[in-house]
Parts: sequence; C-alpha cells; structure tokens
Amino acid sequence: MASVLSCILRNRTQTAQRILPGCLQALQKCNMASSELHIIGSITGGPHPAHQRGPVRGFSEELRVVTSALSEADYHHVANETLDAMAEKLEAYVEEADLEGGDVEYSQGVLTVKLGKHGTFVVNKQTPNRQIWLSSPVSGPFRFDYVDGRWIYNRDRRDLVRQLEQEISSLIGPELHMG
Repeated sequence: MASVLSCILRNRTQTAQRILPGCLQALQKCNMASSELHIIGSITGGPHPAHQRGPVRGFSEELRVVTSALSEADYHHVANETLDAMAEKLEAYVEEADLEGGDVEYSQGVLTVKLGKHGTFVVNKQTPNRQIWLSSPVSGPFRFDYVDGRWIYNRDRRDLVRQLEQEISSLIGPELHMG
C-alpha cells in the first residue's frame, strides 16, 4: 500500500496517462483486490461521503431485466403502430384543449407533444435497444420495453400509455384516454 501512496503522491502533478501504468503496477505488486481498496481521504480528514463504503444492495427479485425478443422488423411494426396511435389521440386531445402553444408533431420515430407553459413530452424509438423512450417534464426520462403486448418500464412495471395519460391529464385538466 505504501508504494501505491508513494506513486500517487510522487506523480500527482503528472497527467493521468503517465501515472496510471506505474500506479497499476504498484497495485499489482501489492496483490490487492479491488474490494480491498479504500478511497484516500482529502485534506479535510477523510473520504467524501459519496465515496464511503455502504451496505451493498442486491438485485430485487421482483423486477427482471427484459431484453426484447422482437426482431428489428417486428419492433418497428409494433413501435410505429404505438406511436401512430398515440400521435392521433394526442393531436385530438391537444386541439380540443385549445392550449396556447400546444402542438403535436410525429416524424421519423419521434413524437413531440408541446403543452405550452406546461412543458414538452418527447416519445421516441430506440431501435438498437428495441425500446421506446419517454422524456417527461413531470417525471423525467424512462425507457420502456415491449412485454406481453404493452410498453413497460422495467424498474417499476409502469405502462407507457398510462404514464402519459396520467401526466398529461394532471397538467391540462380533462382526462386523457389513449388506450
């Protein structure tokens, strides 16, 4: 460990590209596993709280990682069908709401829903991942996988259509029904 500290302190003014190989060699000599390494404290007397070790959280058994088994052609068919239907319903909803600055645009796999002072929702295809992504001014970003005929957010099982219905309805007023 002393050689690692010596390497870091001696070379602190050099660039990372120059000191990294030497420091890695020193670590290998110490035969230290990465789990045994500790963050070196700052001048203020210890590691930053974000770098301190904490309890290791395991994976939840309730949630599962979903890798879509859709072929690229099937993905495009299902995603386009979903976005087309959403665009149609949202255009009618925004037009009926007569919202200042309200507009719905759908082009090349990107659905943009502008709600004036309430913000903009963006729903778009992510072909390499076989996902649909949502960017919401209410709740932030989400990545939805196609599971059992619905677009589902894998972390908490929320449904894309329901998410949009709830959030847009909460901003505009009249209840939105897309399903």
